[in-house]
Amino acid sequence: MIQIEYLPIVLTGIGIMASILYYASVLRNANKTQKMQLDTRQAQLFMQIYSVFASDEFFERAGIVVRTEFTDLDDFWENHYTSQHWTHWTWLNGLGILLKNGLVDLEMVYDMLGGFGPPRVWSKYRDVILDLRDRHQLPDMFSSFEYLAGEITRVMEERGMPSKWSWENDRFEM
Repeated sequence: MIQIEYLPIVLTGIGIMASILYYASVLRNANKTQKMQLDTRQAQLFMQIYSVFASDEFFERAGIVVRTEFTDLDDFWENHYTSQHWTHWTWLNGLGILLKNGLVDLEMVYDMLGGFGPPRVWSKYRDVILDLRDRHQLPDMFSSFEYLAGEITRVMEERGMPSKWSWENDRFEM
């Protein structure tokens, strides 16, 4: 039996334990809520990206970028360069920035774009973009686009899919 003089100590201990349990429960619920909010924000961001990707404007621009034929850098800059190219590269660069900083998930990006977009466009315009970097002395220009293309290529290779675009055959090859 507990002696009466120990009762305040026991009650204080019970109170402290109840407070700790209550605080742990509140903290666990706050963490769940915070994770749900983060997931919701990421889903919203992804849907904003997806809505651009699913737009007619994007597909028109992507078509122009993919169908542009040029023989060398001079031919491209003098006869074929349009703002559509810059806009498309910039969009892919922005997606690469989000990916690099963990704001979008690589698997989600891959599921959205597949291997079709970034690696294909990067392989076609790699020399053009490297030339831009040299001309403007900006060694990081479109580096996140390059990163995005590399990450998508890596996923394709991990899945045993062809990952190199052949412009001669108009398809991916191993």
